Amino acid sequence: MSKRAGILGGLLSLGVSLAGLGCSSSGAPAAGDAGGAAGSVAAGGAGGGAGADGGFSNQLHWSANGVAESASFADAYRVTSTASDSITIFSSDPPFSLTITTAGGPLGGSYNCAADGGSEVAFAYQSTATATAQSCSVTIAFETGTDGYQHATGTFGAILSYGDAGTTVLTNGVFDIVVIRLGG
Repeated sequence: MSKRAGILGGLLSLGVSLAGLGCSSSGAPAAGDAGGAAGSVAAGGAGGGAGADGGFSNQLHWSANGVAESASFADAYRVTSTASDSITIFSSDPPFSLTITTAGGPLGGSYNCAADGGSEVAFAYQSTATATAQSCSVTIAFETGTDGYQHATGTFGAILSYGDAGTTVLTNGVFDIVVIRLGG
């Protein structure tokens, strides 16, 4: 198993595990939701702040073989180090992940699935297996949203092959997701 496949598998497992968990935090609520109440140390809470009303909701949508799809849950995890910069964008419903890794430089710009020695792109869709991407294109940028958080924004498209399981064509992919930083 390649290092990339191991990392992707671990992040997918983490995403599926996190998708089933509920939490009572003071993070940004989904669009139109009311923020959470401030935590109280006296009541046994951690003393967190109150959430804001009408916060940002992560956006991830695409067409699969001509059928429009939208993730009901999406996250983006970014790991940076002196040797690499990597982001995984995933959804548990429907199952989807996109991982981009660069060697030595920061992420940002356009990437394709052709191995160029400096970056790697991997997709998984409706499967826990990473697809053999016959072709793909991803554009990604990082910016601070009006909510004050770093967002990964961009577009994607791909033709994904799963061997005997067939081919899936992803088009019109768009994302705007708050980035969760891990490490570095």
